[in-house]
Amino acid sequence: MPFIFSVYLKIRHLNFDIIHTHTEFTVGLMGRFFSMHMQIPMVHTYHTIYEDYTHYIASIKTVQSLVKKIIVKGSREYVKPATAVIVPSEKTKKLMLKYNVRSQIYILPTGIDLEKFGRPDCEKMLEIRKSLNITSDDRIILVLGRISAEKSIDLVVKSMPEILRKIPCAKLIIVGDGPYRKDLEEIAESLDLRKNVIFTGRVCFDDVPNYYAIADVFVSASRTETQGLTICEAMASGTPVAVYDDENVTGIILHGESGLLFKTSEELGDSIFSILSDDKKAKLLAEGGLKSINNLSKESFARYAVKIYRDLVASHYEDIGQSSGSFFKNRFGTGLKD
Repeated sequence: MPFIFSVYLKIRHLNFDIIHTHTEFTVGLMGRFFSMHMQIPMVHTYHTIYEDYTHYIASIKTVQSLVKKIIVKGSREYVKPATAVIVPSEKTKKLMLKYNVRSQIYILPTGIDLEKFGRPDCEKMLEIRKSLNITSDDRIILVLGRISAEKSIDLVVKSMPEILRKIPCAKLIIVGDGPYRKDLEEIAESLDLRKNVIFTGRVCFDDVPNYYAIADVFVSASRTETQGLTICEAMASGTPVAVYDDENVTGIILHGESGLLFKTSEELGDSIFSILSDDKKAKLLAEGGLKSINNLSKESFARYAVKIYRDLVASHYEDIGQSSGSFFKNRFGTGLKD
């Protein structure tokens, strides 16, 4: 429901200073209404590049083109009233500028729980390896996330025959589920990879760090990520990563230092082989990844989010004639610090 009167009354009573929306749909529309009606700042986080998903709506290219135009216009119109837009990466910021979004744009990557991914359960790791029939000699390639066409997991599966020619003990573990799983299973079957490509299906979220921990390399071939949280989680787990070279990882992955970047299918296979065949390089990449990921903690995220809120609210009250200093003193007291 885009509007519920009882919720409206509660929101009015709570006397908020800012509205933050995370979806362009029903709840987001309600948040936009509250912002405009109560005349308080609205910040919106743009999470998903919807134009990359038009193939779910239409298979004909001419229709997809029309749908993309509608999506671009809808996205632009939704964020138009926003005081500011938060995006997770430089890639998404450039998209907002391409959409002619005139709101202030902040880059704020989603924070992750570094401690959660840095402390795997050794006993659970052994259970997982046993359940998947993984031996101590096997070299594990991990793909984790939603299994859909735009994630380009098929490229990883198709690289396996060449990898196995060089490293016969390699195994690809695909963790997750989605609409493209059956297609991937058929590709693996056609390449006679039944023993070397393992589909786990969905797993408990608490077990995810343990899957990262058993892997020798984490791979992401997706070209549609706005940030790539699974990449960050793998790095936080101390697992070396091989990732498609896109702007969503700019500043996070430096090729040869905190991970390996690839553009082509051939480079994808070479990157995986390079990590699996060189333990020293794998260790250096893992250590570089851990250093690179430190500023993406949930604590860092919270601090910067609060700073954005304060800046927007202070600017708003200055615009309506009340100084930010007197506003914060009256609203929060004098102990408010960055």
